[in-house]
Amino acid sequence: MINEERRQWLERAEALQAELAGLEAMSLPNDDQLKGLELQVRDDEQRNVSLQVQLAHADDALAAAALERETAQAEVDRCAAGLRPDGQAVEEDAESAEEVDWQKTEREVSRLQRRLEAMGPVNLLAPDEYEQVRD
Repeated sequence: MINEERRQWLERAEALQAELAGLEAMSLPNDDQLKGLELQVRDDEQRNVSLQVQLAHADDALAAAALERETAQAEVDRCAAGLRPDGQAVEEDAESAEEVDWQKTEREVSRLQRRLEAMGPVNLLAPDEYEQVRD
């Protein structure tokens, strides 16, 4: 039993000696390599911060788009409720149709178009990028 235990310890010592020799044979990075790695880490950290900012902007844009979609859907629903089954508009009374302020409506349409243009193009990859950053 003691001989068996001694043999196991010797085998373990030989394995550790071989592992140590392998580690000693490995070359360590020099100063230039270390500086390069440090620079890469800083660049990666800056990119991470940039991606986090982009993600926050994407979240904001997504929330704004969802709100606008809900508003537009409510308007579509309101208009659809005013239609007869045959597709003709239901006329509640002639006075309400005449009370529409077309100039005000046109200004509102222009304002909304400017807001859409100010938002810029839609990043269709934003949901995928968001999931990648979150993981």
